[in-house]
Amino acid sequence: MKLKSDGMKLSTYMGRRWFLSKGMLVVLAFVLLFQAAETFRMAGYVITGYLLGVTVANVRSYVLAKKKWELQRELIDWDRVEEIAKNS
Repeated sequence: MKLKSDGMKLSTYMGRRWFLSKGMLVVLAFVLLFQAAETFRMAGYVITGYLLGVTVANVRSYVLAKKKWELQRELIDWDRVEEIAKNS
């Protein structure tokens, strides 16, 4: 229902949990990258690579969804969506 009223925004599409989890991963990656032990730094590089890959993929997904949003808005049965939201 938030998409109906606000439209397709990045914050609505991704959600608060997405931003929180990516923020936590950024902090963890920075902490690991500045450790003296090489194994910790390697783990930091792995987390950084994962973070970059997931972020690019999710933003790409958002861009594609935003392009198709006007058509999807017309096709969605908003009464049914509201009914399901009230029941759950």
